[in-house]
Amino acid sequence: MKRAGLMALVFATAMVVPAALAQEPSKDTETPLEQAAEPAADGEHGNLELWKWANFVVLAGGLGYLINKNAGPFFAARSQQIRKEMQDAQEARRQSEARAAEVDRPSPAWRARSPRSAPNRRRKRRRKVSG
Repeated sequence: MKRAGLMALVFATAMVVPAALAQEPSKDTETPLEQAAEPAADGEHGNLELWKWANFVVLAGGLGYLINKNAGPFFAARSQQIRKEMQDAQEARRQSEARAAEVDRPSPAWRARSPRSAPNRRRKRRRKVSG
């Protein structure tokens, strides 16, 4: 019972204290950032909008300059690298096709060992005749 009463007291305190402390501060103690966050009066709105556009223009101009300065050489180097890799791939393909053709071509040594070759057939005939 004592424990339930203590839990209820802690819960009530946790709910009441933040609500009691959540008072709006006076205008004198607000920081400039808090004052800027408030909605602007009719006369101040146009001036703030002008600075927003000026900031955007400066930012967009700076980004455009940096992209122009660095993008051209980057893409030129990348294009050259891709061309080189394509040439290397074509050369590797030619070499592998040449190796495949060489493997597919029967060699003279293989023909000599083949059971269908002429010398082997003669030996077999001799064995049959003599055996």
